[in-house]
Amino acid sequence: MASQHRPRAYPRPDLPPLDLSRVDLLSLIERDTRLKRVAATHGGEYAGPCPFCGGDDRFRVWPEHPDGRGQWWCRRCERGGDAVDYVRVRHNLDFVAACAWLGLDLPGREGRKGHSFDGAGQATKTESRGEEEPPVPPALDRDHQFVDGAPPTEEWRRAALKVVTQCETALWGAGGAKARAWLDARGLTEDTCQAWRLGYHGEDERIGDLYVPRGIVIPCFCEEALWYVKVRRPVPPLAGPKYWQVKGSKLTLFGLDRLVGQREIVICEGELDALLLRQLAGDLADVIAVAGASQRPNAQALLRLAEYRRWIVAFDHDDAGAQGADWWGFAARTRSVRPLQGKDLTDFHLAGGDLRSWIEFLLARESQPLAGTNVGQTAPKASPEAADLPEAAPAVPPEPAPAAPAPAEDTAGPSSVQYPVVLVWPADAKIAVINGQWRRLEDGRIEAIYHDRDELAWCIETTRLLRQG
Repeated sequence: MASQHRPRAYPRPDLPPLDLSRVDLLSLIERDTRLKRVAATHGGEYAGPCPFCGGDDRFRVWPEHPDGRGQWWCRRCERGGDAVDYVRVRHNLDFVAACAWLGLDLPGREGRKGHSFDGAGQATKTESRGEEEPPVPPALDRDHQFVDGAPPTEEWRRAALKVVTQCETALWGAGGAKARAWLDARGLTEDTCQAWRLGYHGEDERIGDLYVPRGIVIPCFCEEALWYVKVRRPVPPLAGPKYWQVKGSKLTLFGLDRLVGQREIVICEGELDALLLRQLAGDLADVIAVAGASQRPNAQALLRLAEYRRWIVAFDHDDAGAQGADWWGFAARTRSVRPLQGKDLTDFHLAGGDLRSWIEFLLARESQPLAGTNVGQTAPKASPEAADLPEAAPAVPPEPAPAAPAPAEDTAGPSSVQYPVVLVWPADAKIAVINGQWRRLEDGRIEAIYHDRDELAWCIETTRLLRQG
């Protein structure tokens, strides 16, 4: 039962309670495992595999527990507690070091020696921090946030808009001079910064009800609604994560409502890379960012990308970027590229690379038609036919029409199937289809036409995403 979770115990009974209100327990734990909300118990109960024993669906987290601290517990290995306990177990730290890892000040320890953390998250002995900025609790852009197609609550949007407005004003004030110089050094113009409402926050503190760390503030608006607020922290010299997502944010594709309908779109990993590329080559191709290599767009976001003839995925030149780019390879229209120098597009630009010429070269190289593609076919517009898919809906194999090849035959390569192909699906199949390319037969079955393997792969992937959501 949820009520059986184990409350944490401090190593000393006389130790005053810690203020854990600014530690996002859910984000902290989701660095190591995937969680899903399963109940409303104790303010919201999340379940998933245990990061320690691997017990499947035996791990529980209550980030908004009434005790104000947040709690977690594994029913299998019997580990549990709050954020401090989690860091102690996860990183094999003592109590004081775990508090330092989370950036927590221990009451009664002012002026005493303690622990700090270097850029790799390694504990080191240090003198009292004094005026040094404390490390910020780690945050993670949660994959499950990308599934919900609705923006955050109106209450959160009001609070977050106050953050954006205050930080935007601060960036252009006297206190924002260093932040403006940093943005300028990365190649971003004042016009770009103002158009996208970038800001600056100079302290690790709350603005109203929302905790905002020190750094460059990056808001994401879509269809006039504020979806998320992210902070690019000065790491190094500060320890901890480079990016922090303000609690309550919900991910969407960055720049989704600024698309102008080019034939190609460049999909970047980070927001600042996308802003720089859009500034230099936005007239050549549309540009968006997915807010992290591990993020996966939901079906609604994927539908918005269906009109583009090419998806040029330009993620960072590291293992995470490679893994993230691999996911986009489900569609034949995808072309994965890496910056010619440095880790990301901004590094390439700062090393003297010409991003605009590079994009022109990529577009010219990709102008040849894809194998198996009917180049005369207009870009597909997807139908939300599968929008009401039940979560547990079983996969239904297609019933090929006479003389029509099944999708599985396409595994040998683009030339193994002659397109266009007509497939007939069972009447109760929940499958995404292309607008204007399907009809329901008299017996209820669904007849769909796919002009190339890209259309077919895209519909199948969209259906899979809808089933997950």
